[in-house]
Amino acid sequence: MTLVLCGLTYKFLRLAELAEYAYEEGALSLPVIIQGQGLKERASRQGLSEKYPHIQYIDSVSRQEYAKLLKDADFVVTHAGVGSILGAKTAGHPFVIVPRVHSLGEHVNDHQIDTLRGFESEGYLSGLAYASHYPQQSKEEFVAHIVQLQSLPASTIAHRTQSTHLSLIERILDQEKRASMKDLLTTGQGLMLSASAGGHMVELMYAMGYAQRDQRAEHVKDRAQSESHKSACDLPRIDTLVSTMPLGEGDLPAKSQELLLEGNRHNPIRMCGNIIRAIGIIRKHRPRLLVTTGALPSAILARIAVLCGVHVIWIDSISAVHKLTLSGRWVKRFARVYVQWKQLADDEQTFYCGSLFD
Repeated sequence: MTLVLCGLTYKFLRLAELAEYAYEEGALSLPVIIQGQGLKERASRQGLSEKYPHIQYIDSVSRQEYAKLLKDADFVVTHAGVGSILGAKTAGHPFVIVPRVHSLGEHVNDHQIDTLRGFESEGYLSGLAYASHYPQQSKEEFVAHIVQLQSLPASTIAHRTQSTHLSLIERILDQEKRASMKDLLTTGQGLMLSASAGGHMVELMYAMGYAQRDQRAEHVKDRAQSESHKSACDLPRIDTLVSTMPLGEGDLPAKSQELLLEGNRHNPIRMCGNIIRAIGIIRKHRPRLLVTTGALPSAILARIAVLCGVHVIWIDSISAVHKLTLSGRWVKRFARVYVQWKQLADDEQTFYCGSLFD
């Protein structure tokens, strides 16, 4: 099965059309599932189900369904969203990355191109069974990427995706030398996590070690090994999880969940509402440690938390290659900001402990 991820927030018709061309050329493993905003309606309007009988178009899926699709896929084609790249990498399948282009109206800027080039220059994707397809490349080259990757031995692909590193949050707390805070990862008492839905939540899952759990457990073959390797798969417990949409099975497990309003600086009324909500959340749960990967709603929560004496760790998005995110620049005025690119750790409030790819 081939899984094509066009993203949720913005339409990415060019990637869907590339996948359809590859299908016509017989390059994709069948069936093909193409996920993306507006694609189901487009397929219905243009009669694509009759033209491409082995392609299923879907708009969105739950995180649990998404995880199952990744597991069942033989091959993945994805936009250059950080969450999607991390998902494809962890699943252990060959994958092609197609970044969105601002000039084509596919995103608000060209950060996906910057992110992908940054990943490649730092070697974050070296050794993986992947190919990048930039906009100047032809659709024939796109098909050639797929054919080449599908010829790789499965054993080689599984070996390349294996990982045993500490989670990013463990590395951060080791650097801070906060033994009492690290104990919270075991007890969960006083531990609060926060992230907006989508890529920010995926980055949080990786930072805390949850997304890597299945990858590590996949290499444990029997019950005896499972017991002896239990510590490798132990995961932080969470007291409170805060996000911008209700979370379901397959998301970060927590004793309680709280909601903030989705939005950005262009939604001042929503952000004022988040100030009130954040005050209530901090007063209700009284956390000792708040770990967040953004975005602005979580930055507001972080500001209230600091005012109430909570230790805050802000992990800026790995998609911020050349400079901090706008929210990260604000947060570093009052809290420690951890960047995922060495060159961004350039003052006393920004720190580097590696990235989600380490």
